Amino acid sequence: MRVFKATLSCIGVSIVSGGAVERLKFLDWVVLVLFYSGFVSPAIVHWTNKDGCFNKITSKDLGRAGFIFYSADVAGLIVTIVSKPRKYRFDLNNNLNFWAFSSIYVTFSAIMDKSNLINLLHKFRDQQQLILQQLKVQMDFVVLQLDI
Repeated sequence: MRVFKATLSCIGVSIVSGGAVERLKFLDWVVLVLFYSGFVSPAIVHWTNKDGCFNKITSKDLGRAGFIFYSADVAGLIVTIVSKPRKYRFDLNNNLNFWAFSSIYVTFSAIMDKSNLINLLHKFRDQQQLILQQLKVQMDFVVLQLDI
């Protein structure tokens, strides 16, 4: 059950972070995440527990996860309203080129990542073989010295 609650807390933080993308600096985002996951989310979880005040008014929540999504959405909306607009949102003279999402790009990047991983594994294997050859040469040298 604790893993489920931790997962819901992580989902809530990621939803709130969606409202802060390109609006907050990293340190501001860290403060936001610590505040939301340390104070807001636990309070809402406590309110919706068996002994919480929302249970006394017969709130129904299948899976006990709706409150996390609702509170995270409201917090994300508040962050969006309070913070500045996204960078370059209304700047017509920007030089940023945004590519639309495409499954071709995702597939290509997955293939590139896999080929890079394969290259790293081959380099690691080659280094292992080189080390084994050096150890074999050293062992042969030790054996030769013992025979003398």
